Amino acid sequence: MESSSPRTGTADVKRVMISSTALDLPEHRNQVRDACLRQGMFPLMMEHLPASDAEAIAESLRMVNEADLYLGIFAYRYGYVPKG
Repeated sequence: MESSSPRTGTADVKRVMISSTALDLPEHRNQVRDACLRQGMFPLMMEHLPASDAEAIAESLRMVNEADLYLGIFAYRYGYVPKG
């Protein structure tokens, strides 16, 4: 018998935050997204968010907090570095 998720009321689907720099790793991100979907997991990715005034760092942290799993893809770039 499948368990019920309090968030969705349906079978418990793992939410996976996929994080990387988007400019240099688009194909890697797509492959990881597709692998998550094949495994019945729900990928959370910044590019799937609607346009918003929310600060990117705060929004990323919110997504990490909501995820069951964090999957980081790391290569040559290091992402955003705040001023100061």
